[in-house]
Amino acid sequence: MKKIFNNYFIIGIVLLFMFGLMIVLLQFDTAKLGINESEVGLQTINKKFLPNDTSSMWDDLSDLVLYSAIVVLCIFAVKGLLSLFDTGNLFKVEKELLVFGFSIVFIIALWILFDFVIVINNRPYFENESSFPSTHVLLVTYISLYTVLYVSRKDDYKSYLIPVSIIGAILSLLVFIGRIKSGNHFFTDCLGAVILAFAIFFVSFGVIKYLDSKENNVKIQKNSDVDIE
Repeated sequence: MKKIFNNYFIIGIVLLFMFGLMIVLLQFDTAKLGINESEVGLQTINKKFLPNDTSSMWDDLSDLVLYSAIVVLCIFAVKGLLSLFDTGNLFKVEKELLVFGFSIVFIIALWILFDFVIVINNRPYFENESSFPSTHVLLVTYISLYTVLYVSRKDDYKSYLIPVSIIGAILSLLVFIGRIKSGNHFFTDCLGAVILAFAIFFVSFGVIKYLDSKENNVKIQKNSDVDIE
């Protein structure tokens, strides 16, 4: 059991703790900002980044970036389903795709939690609804990180690692800026989403490394059995 607590997993847990700490900090320095007069914490920071008005250009751009990330998500989903149909066993699906699938389910659960159960703050403009953390930023950042990880672990795709990394970084930056500039989110909504995305990524990577070690142990045990025979 101790083997699962590798460095990546521990980093993820620390980042999750930081995300929780941020939620606590958002209970302080509160003020009503934006057209919706949404009460938000850490208003001294949020006020500096809050636009004077909404921007449909940035809104449309950030939506477009999200759609591109969802396309990647669908590609992973199709690959995973094809592998499942081929093997007939969920646990014989590529571990990277399996972990990705479970992590997306976890993200959906978090979206439901923060949108309908625990509302930290609402949007500064547009619909007066929950905005922490930014789902756009969370999904785009996480899918970008995971795509880079997936490509780096597959020999057939490693030649694409640098362009995929650059594109992922650009898209993540664009959606971060876009959600603030459009008036959809406060700065802390987007920052919290980034911290959460990295947290889930590192926990996922930690799980994959744990599964790697289990596979290696099985191979070593089989080789030992062959040598004994």
